[in-house]
Amino acid sequence: MSWGVEIWDQFDTVERHTLQGIDFTERYCRFVKDRCRIEMDYANQIRKLIKSYTPKRKDETEYEFSWGKALLSMMNELNDIANQHEIIAENLTDNIAKVILELVQDLKAERKKYILEGRELQSRLHQSYKYLEQSKKSFKKASDDADKARAAFDKADQDMNVTKAEVEKCRQISLGKNQIAENCKAEYAAQLQKTNEHQSEHYTQLMPAVFQSLEDMDVKRIEKFRNLIHTFAKSQRDIMVIVGKCLDGVDHAADTIDIQKDVSNLIVKHKTGFDPPPDFDFIDYMKKDTLSPASSCSNSSTGTAFRRDTVYSSSTPTKQKKTKRKRVLSFLHKSKSDEFKNEFENLPPVQQKRRIQERIEEIKEKINQESSARDGMTKMKDVYVSNPQMGDPGVLENQLIENGKLLDKYRKDLHKYQTMYSNVDKPPLPTLPAERKNSDKKNSSSKSSKCRTDSQLSTSSHNSTLQSDGYDHDGEFDNEYEDADEPQAVIRSCHVLYPFEAMNEASISIQEGESLGVIEEDKGDGWTKVRRGEYEEGYVPTTYLQQNPSPPPP
Repeated sequence: MSWGVEIWDQFDTVERHTLQGIDFTERYCRFVKDRCRIEMDYANQIRKLIKSYTPKRKDETEYEFSWGKALLSMMNELNDIANQHEIIAENLTDNIAKVILELVQDLKAERKKYILEGRELQSRLHQSYKYLEQSKKSFKKASDDADKARAAFDKADQDMNVTKAEVEKCRQISLGKNQIAENCKAEYAAQLQKTNEHQSEHYTQLMPAVFQSLEDMDVKRIEKFRNLIHTFAKSQRDIMVIVGKCLDGVDHAADTIDIQKDVSNLIVKHKTGFDPPPDFDFIDYMKKDTLSPASSCSNSSTGTAFRRDTVYSSSTPTKQKKTKRKRVLSFLHKSKSDEFKNEFENLPPVQQKRRIQERIEEIKEKINQESSARDGMTKMKDVYVSNPQMGDPGVLENQLIENGKLLDKYRKDLHKYQTMYSNVDKPPLPTLPAERKNSDKKNSSSKSSKCRTDSQLSTSSHNSTLQSDGYDHDGEFDNEYEDADEPQAVIRSCHVLYPFEAMNEASISIQEGESLGVIEEDKGDGWTKVRRGEYEEGYVPTTYLQQNPSPPPP
């Protein structure tokens, strides 16, 4: 079937149809552009959404759990999906919108050409029709005139009153009119033949060719439109494969949520390691009158370095031992180094260990990196030494020196944090007696006037006693007490709970699990003097010991 055969007389219809087809193609181009705009807007909105819900630095603690990490993974996959939608827009623009624009331009130019050609052919046919009609009218008029002239001649010839000259004149007119009619007849016949030939050619050759060209153009448009729809689907189908993988990634992110691990992470992150508080003791206020003011004041000063019921005299051996003990412990505390001060001491013990362990792992990683770099530089230096033309070994020597300094610093830091880690579970070392006394002074300011008076008297008496003994508060020893004391008897045995490293000659190193003899009990300052064997003795923290209630066998 062909337009030139089946609808040979519908040129105007074909003209409107082809115009509608091009307009439809242009409308589809606008549709694709709007679709691209929607895809781009969608991608931008998705990115904006992801940016709004991406955790800030202050909120990162929520994303340390598996459900938070799963959300981050999902947002990453969603960002990839947004990228794919952006690619869809780009593909639609490049593979469809631009192609349609070029196609529409070609179709418009081609249609204009064929339509002009068809109109020209129709105009020629109509002109032929016009000529035929004119010749037909001329022939008809000439024929009528010839008939009238003949009738006039016949009438004149039969009329006896008409002269012979007039009859001849009518005859000549009739012959002229007849000749004119014959000429018009011949002209009409020729124009009729020409018009018929033109019409036949117009409808069998010329216009069918135009119709065929327009049909081919429309077929090309429709075929191209069909291919563009396939391209439209393919552009998205290829991307949807990637989008499907992104959605598989979202499913995987959901599968990575570990409920038990999240529960454990919260425990690891916030566990303090402290025991629950004990039950409250019952206080019988009906028996408060039985407590003496002196004992009440003494109990309110728990942890003070001075016993209020003890009489200090500069002439007694007890006083001398007490003063010397304070000097020794003061010197012991002065020798303590802040090298291994725990920077996480404000955290609970379990959290201290966790943070310190993280720092240890970081330092170990740095040490491994620097060690690898040192090995590489050492090998390169050996190459330079054996082949001086390849480089200067001195440059690497300086780098090795800097590397060695850095490694020493990292190892020192590693030892520091390892020591801090091992000391976390140990009880804190007792404070200086003087420090305790100052603290007691501040706490006792809110007590009763009688307690403040007793405290001031006791403190004044003790300070005067210390001054009379020649004690230096900076930890210096007087010559008066440089003489060694007589050997002290073992009071009871004790069991070591935690290891302790001696800080000077006044202290003694102890190991966990060993048994020692107590030769001087804790006087309220947190230190106990112990003896190992027959001669090795020194001070250790009282909290590091478990003392047996019964004295050792004789």
